Amino acid sequence: MCKDGFILNDRDLVRKFNPDTALFVIGGSEGYGALGDALRTTLSERGIMASYLSENLSRSIKGALLRALKLQFMFLGMSFAGGRIFVPGCVLRKVNSLKPGAELRAKTEILQNIPEKKDWATAKLGNTAVDFSKIGDVLYDLEIDESSPVFVCALSVSNIKRHKGRDVVSGRWEELLGVGSIPFDKNSRREVEAQVYAELEAHLELWRLENSEREKDTVENSTDDETEFSEEEYLENFS
Repeated sequence: MCKDGFILNDRDLVRKFNPDTALFVIGGSEGYGALGDALRTTLSERGIMASYLSENLSRSIKGALLRALKLQFMFLGMSFAGGRIFVPGCVLRKVNSLKPGAELRAKTEILQNIPEKKDWATAKLGNTAVDFSKIGDVLYDLEIDESSPVFVCALSVSNIKRHKGRDVVSGRWEELLGVGSIPFDKNSRREVEAQVYAELEAHLELWRLENSEREKDTVENSTDDETEFSEEEYLENFS
């Protein structure tokens, strides 16, 4: 999703939206609710937010945290210059209880506790000049459910690889909608829906016309079943 709406999870559409930042909410409950609504307010006009491993973080928490700390995100062909990671204490305690390997232990050493928010740690990743402090301001005031742990990565997008070949889905989406995102606002969304209905109706009318012309040609070029034949023609053609 973006600040004011959502985008189809398609590489070409996201690439044309041209995001400058990407916010990944890793783990947690599906849908996120208050967490998602709060974080969405921190997005820039060209920022996007996506979920990863919702409801499933506990099964791969060590690997997910290590990949995040190494900036190894596989998402719609994106590459990242850097960013910032925000990790609650419950995630670190869970990881430590699972006896992490040497690489993960070394990577987590860059995480710094927030003095005034003792159960949160953060670290800068890679090289970026983008200020993600607003995200921390939102996160530190939220309660994290330890039974459904979550951590957050805010990243600066450096590139999105072009999709090979023609993407039918994104092409059709643009043809019908003509917008990069579908707005959350009901009135704005109704305007987009009305535009889509009008476009679809035009396609249906064209299809009806073509179908009618096709049926007309079939009738005109068909052989009349009641054509009369001489006895010789009948015997020659039908015996």
